[in-house]
Amino acid sequence: FLSVMRLAADFSIEGFTVWLPVDLLSPGAELVIGERGVGGVHWTMPPGAAAPEDFVPIVAGTLELAAAGTKRGAAISGRLSGAFGFGAPPADDAAATTGQATGELLINEVAAQGDPLDWVELYNAADADLALAGFVIADDLKDAGKRVPFPADLVIPAGGYLRVELDKDGWPGFALGRDEEFGIWTDGGALSASIDWDEGQADAGTSFARLPDITGDFRTVGAPTPGAPNRAAATGQ
Repeated sequence: FLSVMRLAADFSIEGFTVWLPVDLLSPGAELVIGERGVGGVHWTMPPGAAAPEDFVPIVAGTLELAAAGTKRGAAISGRLSGAFGFGAPPADDAAATTGQATGELLINEVAAQGDPLDWVELYNAADADLALAGFVIADDLKDAGKRVPFPADLVIPAGGYLRVELDKDGWPGFALGRDEEFGIWTDGGALSASIDWDEGQADAGTSFARLPDITGDFRTVGAPTPGAPNRAAATGQ
């Protein structure tokens, strides 16, 4: 079993676990999910939980091993790509990935006191366009009844950013507060990304953004950059 996990700002944990026969652990191996005994799942662990939950199978993809070995202490590194969810993956590999998330949809920046509307910036770290039609959002990480689907025509290009405006009098029917949380799930209920912030971290004229861009922790930024890489000029909070 190989596992990789990510700790979110709210102390929830998201991870992938892949299993494969030990004799396939070799440098340079390119393994296909669903073949030769290779499989995997995506899972989440809410804050304070004792064990992972919301297991969703990886239904298609590849595991590329850059380094691997079977001896004690051997380094294992590589790249996992594909789709997870229930049901078959899209028949056309060139089409945008839909509700079966790739695990590479990121919340990159949030403006909770935006002008004229609050907004969140999403980033697609996958190698294919990502259609948001199969995802839902909410400003509550616990109440599934508050989740609202994305408009059907929203697509994030591969390696691209998308600013999504939140209109309490239109779509999605809510705005963001100064002490708030925000999450994105697949329509099957698997958490794809989440964030929460406290009063003072995302006030008017600022944003709560990852620094360094895409990979870093969230910090208060005095010069928001919706739709573009985050800059390293922070307010110091």
